[in-house]
Amino acid sequence: MITFLKGILEDALPTKVVVEVNGVGYELLIPLSSFEKLPSIGQAVILKTLSVVREGSDPVYGILWCDK
Repeated sequence: MITFLKGILEDALPTKVVVEVNGVGYELLIPLSSFEKLPSIGQAVILKTLSVVREGSDPVYGILWCDK
């Protein structure tokens, strides 16, 4: 299980972000409350994660934890 991701914010939309961690881009679904607190694209970010396993889908949700 992935507990958090610490990396560079590569892309951000109101409902999802892409965080690059050691050359791998992770797409996370996020709430609007986290989107409003995100740093600028290209900045470091730490997101707590929650993996949800469902038949036919396995999304990972992220919540802004820290902006360092």
